[in-house]
Amino acid sequence: MGVIPKGAARLLGRMPALLAALLLAAAAATPAWAQPSGWTQGDQHDEDADDGFTVAGLNSATSDTDTGLRFQQLPNNCGSVRLRLGGGSQDRFAYYYYNDDTRQSGPYRLDDFRAPLRDNFHFRLYFRDQYSSFQDGIARITMEINSFGCSGGTPGTRNLVWQVEVIDAWATLASHSE
Repeated sequence: MGVIPKGAARLLGRMPALLAALLLAAAAATPAWAQPSGWTQGDQHDEDADDGFTVAGLNSATSDTDTGLRFQQLPNNCGSVRLRLGGGSQDRFAYYYYNDDTRQSGPYRLDDFRAPLRDNFHFRLYFRDQYSSFQDGIARITMEINSFGCSGGTPGTRNLVWQVEVIDAWATLASHSE
């Protein structure tokens, strides 16, 4: 067997430290525009659904019903986002694009909608009036959000699952009867 010379053994012993120093120097030299960006929550963002949705009320609605949920997460260094509802959510939910309290467009459910989310622009989620099979329980909304138009690193896809409770008012009243 061969013997490793003393100088080579010392160099090999220092390799982890040299490699770490090299990686740190490379990271420090990476310009900010080349580093991936994250997501910042806007003032209009609200993950708390309203209360009081009933099976009878949603199944007989003649217009879409606001859930109280608002999406406004802004990707840093990016101009716009694309929002898509997940497969199970497309039948029961739709979303509209808003600027403050003014509806700009919608409803969307099957479409990928690309929009700038700056200032007070945001998405609002609604129960669809065309869906008439709501049941007692938790209704889940799944969304996939991507960013585009970024001046640098692009943050990864956001996959969100939000929940809204739907109650059967008659069953609730019956359970409290004496």
